[in-house]
Amino acid sequence: MDQRLTIEVAGAILGGILSPLLVTGLFRSVRWHGQRANLVRKQVVCPSLVKWFAMIATLFFAGITLLSCLYDKPNSQWTGLVAGGVVTLGAGLFWIDCAFRRLVYDEYQIMLFSAWRMDRHAAWEEIRDISYSPLCQWFVLDAGGRMFRVYEFMSGIREFIECAETRGIKAPPVLRQSFN
Repeated sequence: MDQRLTIEVAGAILGGILSPLLVTGLFRSVRWHGQRANLVRKQVVCPSLVKWFAMIATLFFAGITLLSCLYDKPNSQWTGLVAGGVVTLGAGLFWIDCAFRRLVYDEYQIMLFSAWRMDRHAAWEEIRDISYSPLCQWFVLDAGGRMFRVYEFMSGIREFIECAETRGIKAPPVLRQSFN
């Protein structure tokens, strides 16, 4: 009976974690495809390989969490369930972020689409600075107090930084060295 209760609790916890992620993903997917048809601009997006890796990692950790509940180890069962739930949640959030984060730019403005925040845009003239966060491995564009964060591993980031430099926006020296 104790094992059955543990499995029910694990299912409820994982269902509570994975259900909102899937709903968010479906909602943003419908919205993203509707907007993509109207955009004829350059894009900076996460590579498909990263998206697949994040999805597989999420499912893997969810499976490991469920399997840890099947063994009758009362002392470590809850620890494994909580730790697995946290890791699964983190992997799932990264998966959603990679799937829906994209930066779109043209000769007039940049637009950032994300699963977590409202769609944001700024004219090129508003961008004051481009910095780099080595801890998070993303570029931070400062547009008058509004921050646009773009991962280093996204496809098209090199062309975007070069486009920004042609507009007189300075990039840190570490960025220019990584492109050589």
